[in-house]
Amino acid sequence: MILNAEKISKRYLKKNKETVALDSVSLKVGAGEFVMISGRSGSGKSTLLNILAGLIKPSEGKVFFEGEDISLFDDKEISFLRNDKIGYVMQERGLMSNMTVL
Repeated sequence: MILNAEKISKRYLKKNKETVALDSVSLKVGAGEFVMISGRSGSGKSTLLNILAGLIKPSEGKVFFEGEDISLFDDKEISFLRNDKIGYVMQERGLMSNMTVL
């Protein structure tokens, strides 16, 4: 497997209220496979992608890329992974407003 996510959960605590964004999600993606993630608004799609890309850490579970646990990567290694190995286009807040495609 190129990408293997095992029992990923993400919980947020805000004003003493816990919100569960993901609850024990597992995913395996092999070389050359294409995967589509769909669901209603607020179902955790972006949270899952952010965890898989190493932008946020899961509350529970592990993500492995090419057999390596990405939670052990430092900032430089995780940035290299996103830039060189997987590619990741962020939603609006991650984009630079002063730059265009051209």
